[in-house]
Amino acid sequence: MLTSVNIFSFFFQRRFCPCSDHSSFRHLLHLHINCISFEIRKQVSFFAEQFSCFLNILYTCYKKTQSEILDRFYFIVKINEIYFTGGADYFSSPGGTLKKFMTDISKKLLLILLILFLFQTNCNAVDNVKFAVISDPHVSMPADGITDDFKMGLHSVEFLENTIKDVNTIEDLDFVIFLGDLTKDGEPWNVDKFSEIMSDLKVPSYVILGNHDQSVITQTGKACLPGVSKETMVWALQGHGFNGPSLWWSADPVPGLHLIGLDTNILGTWSGTISDAQLKWLERDLSSNRDIFTIVLGHHSIIPFSKEEEQTEHWQSFYMEKGEKLLEVFEKYKNISFYLSGHRHVSTRAVEHNGIYHIVHPSTSTYPMRYTIYELTEEYLTYEVKNVPMDKETWELAKKNFFTFGTGFWRGTDMTDTSEGNKKYLDYYESNETLKAKFPLRSGNIKGL
Repeated sequence: MLTSVNIFSFFFQRRFCPCSDHSSFRHLLHLHINCISFEIRKQVSFFAEQFSCFLNILYTCYKKTQSEILDRFYFIVKINEIYFTGGADYFSSPGGTLKKFMTDISKKLLLILLILFLFQTNCNAVDNVKFAVISDPHVSMPADGITDDFKMGLHSVEFLENTIKDVNTIEDLDFVIFLGDLTKDGEPWNVDKFSEIMSDLKVPSYVILGNHDQSVITQTGKACLPGVSKETMVWALQGHGFNGPSLWWSADPVPGLHLIGLDTNILGTWSGTISDAQLKWLERDLSSNRDIFTIVLGHHSIIPFSKEEEQTEHWQSFYMEKGEKLLEVFEKYKNISFYLSGHRHVSTRAVEHNGIYHIVHPSTSTYPMRYTIYELTEEYLTYEVKNVPMDKETWELAKKNFFTFGTGFWRGTDMTDTSEGNKKYLDYYESNETLKAKFPLRSGNIKGL
């Protein structure tokens, strides 16, 4: 008589989310049955018929071919510790344990199907994902050399605290993204202060590093405060995208949405690049998650978003070296529609390149001090820009400093210190015509989030 049947059910490498066409089954199907007796081997055909029926149901429900299902779902059934008593009488008995075993297997398959439908319902909820993006807070606790100039250093902590309080009032928010330059220059106390403020969020948060999140290199005649290494920053921010020592990461904040956080920084300079090692990792990650809608994050922009950006030579360091390498990778994966960046300190705006929208974000520590709220559906990504809450006096000081300290470097070639030039300068950074926007998902992208 059959006394013990151990069934190892389906399991998942990272997630299980059979959503429509893009976030279905995560692994290959592999059926492995260890049949101890010849008689049980003869019954495998019956089991195969049951399993084939199960696959047909999946095909009907999820519009997948059996080969596609087999390619994405990993189901292991291992039968061991099978002992029999009664010899041939067992197999001649219509109520034998083998029949009971096959009945149990059928019930388990139906249970799996029910679970799939439950996950289907859960994953469809991702049709409305809401998240906030905060960039370049440049947290600067009072210390030697900290002032209010173009970057409102003395008010930077207050600005970020006010931003977090405002974000916490937003209903149905799923998570928050920080796009780097979290601190002045990676000072230990500023790292701790940023982490403390971020911990007040009511939802999960995900962080990438900016060029100011690493120690500056001491130069003759230029005083600087000691900062930490990027590796130390990573360990201080564990659980916020970072999961181990790597400077880049990927995570799934909600079912059916994949985030990739890149490290685009170069030691000793504020310009950006992408390393060969990171490109190889990116290819592997995208290949493993090609059926999940993906948003890529990087501190530096890849594509200039205006003629002014292209024509102003001293603005080139706002953009990445080897950016074309990233664009080549993006082209290969239709599940990517958006690349989000910071660094530039201008109000939120976007440029489209081959179906992918590159969106740059404002700083909370420089005028016009803003952050951005996004909503993602199966067809569109929309955003609305919000001002950081503050008193009128502080707002006016930040605007005054924007003109006073925003000299040559921050201005375009035609943004001279004249009435007309200052208007162009202000209009360019405020960009009030792009406070709201709506973008379609990339052609051929995943549907049915």
